[in-house]
Amino acid sequence: MHCSIGRCFPLPASLTLLLADFFYSIYHTSTLIHLEMSVLLLSFVICSCAYGMETIVKTKHFDIPSQETPLPPSEKFLDIFPLTTDNFTESVMKNKDPWVVIFHEGSIPRAWKTMAASLRGSAWFGMVDINSEEKLVKKIKYENSTDNLARVYPYGLPAKKKNSWKYVKNAEQARLAVIECIPDTSLKIKGRDVQDFLFESFATNPSRFPAVFFTNEEESPSFIRAIYVRFQKYFNFARFVLPTVEDMRAIGLQEEIIDMPSLYILVTPDAGPTEKINFNAIEYRPQIMGTMNYPNILQFLFMVNHQFRHQLQGDNKSNNLTIMNMQDVVEIEQKRFEIMVKGKKQPGRKQPEAPKKEEKVKVPDIEKTATQHTSIKDEL
Repeated sequence: MHCSIGRCFPLPASLTLLLADFFYSIYHTSTLIHLEMSVLLLSFVICSCAYGMETIVKTKHFDIPSQETPLPPSEKFLDIFPLTTDNFTESVMKNKDPWVVIFHEGSIPRAWKTMAASLRGSAWFGMVDINSEEKLVKKIKYENSTDNLARVYPYGLPAKKKNSWKYVKNAEQARLAVIECIPDTSLKIKGRDVQDFLFESFATNPSRFPAVFFTNEEESPSFIRAIYVRFQKYFNFARFVLPTVEDMRAIGLQEEIIDMPSLYILVTPDAGPTEKINFNAIEYRPQIMGTMNYPNILQFLFMVNHQFRHQLQGDNKSNNLTIMNMQDVVEIEQKRFEIMVKGKKQPGRKQPEAPKKEEKVKVPDIEKTATQHTSIKDEL
């Protein structure tokens, strides 16, 4: 079976394309948002308890048209951010995400840029010029030496960042420190836990999509854990580790052959209580959507939320544009790149006056501008 979900872009695709689609949806909300309130969760629970819950899952796929991306992969994102006295506290200390802060004197090894790209979504990377930012260097008590090329500020609140940062002397040490500090907020479940998992998904405000991750590994990759954290308000993530046939049948996958890792989002065809709770399993397909990585999964989750939130059981808040567009996630992820909607600028975003390089892609009513960011000199 095939399902066309909103306006699908080629994958792998940059977040520029994702957010352009997001802004397109704002101008065309009548086609994406149904202003119907879902039935009360209480009615759903009473009905389900009275008749018993049976899940019937059908797999749907997305057909995504071929289209060229505006910039090569290395230039789609701003991966290393200049840090100064003015933005260090707000960007690093008040941000729960991990930060890798690289100290330099005008150049950084290419290995750091490669690492920043490989950990995109798992951590933020910043750079401090110790010559021009003497005030910041003194404020954070940086000690210049060959063993102190960077600091890793772990995931957590400001107090944890202040007390638990560590020096690293190369990119590999930074990678290990980042992987270690990201929490796994998903539920590890078996088939017998599925009904409780579904109830938990629908009982929150707003209700959340049940999202199931099948894997052979006990520990989730860092970018998957970062996805769990970023989207936990909208998706309830569970993982089956070394799933059995019984585990797969518990969510209705009767005859599916699953390649692992695999990600399925369970969506309901309607929001009303019935004797049988029917689900469609929307599968992330790497052969169509691209390698399973942070930006590609992020785009996939945006598309699912746009298309199916109005059908979600419980208090789905589909009449709330902030929820429907996951605005809090947009405000975080837009920092990685520049985007301009036709005739308007992003709120709170300073658009570059003279981009070094610019390519434009036309879509209906939208002018997406992808900007190649100025980077500091490589040390080769």
